[in-house]
Amino acid sequence: MLDIKKLVKVCSARKFGSQDIIFKEGDPGSEMFIILYGSVRVLITSSNGNKLEIAMLKAGDIFGEMSLLGDLNRSATVQALTETMTVAVNESNFESVICQEPSLALRIMKSLSERIRKQNTELAKYKDQLLP
Repeated sequence: MLDIKKLVKVCSARKFGSQDIIFKEGDPGSEMFIILYGSVRVLITSSNGNKLEIAMLKAGDIFGEMSLLGDLNRSATVQALTETMTVAVNESNFESVICQEPSLALRIMKSLSERIRKQNTELAKYKDQLLP
């Protein structure tokens, strides 16, 4: 289990109001977030420009880790659905946080693995529809 008090000492707590945009798809990213309370939705832009909700996240969930780990722009927009409190882990404190809280590294890996599994399932559905 994560020691949130320890994390807040080395990271920054960030509070977002209902409907606040936390970050936008395409923005540069240098931090990931752990939700302490509240909920957010994750949106991507489809090829025709529509916003598609691909996930809803709640307390204990992690988001934004792909930009932090891969030095990439944000792959999605994240919007608070309710008042949401997060802990923001940035590039400069990420390594020390992982050393202090190895369970966070495991959570990140599990989160990424879960997302890949979901995407593979979705791709398999469409593969049958697209390929003869």
